[in-house]
Amino acid sequence: MQGLGFYLFIKERELEKKDYLWLY
Repeated sequence: MQGLGFYLFIKERELEKKDYLWLY
């Protein structure tokens, strides 16, 4: 269960990085 939560956390971080790239 903890592994799944960590995986989702990484995916959210990746989405944030993509959003930053789109802003600039």
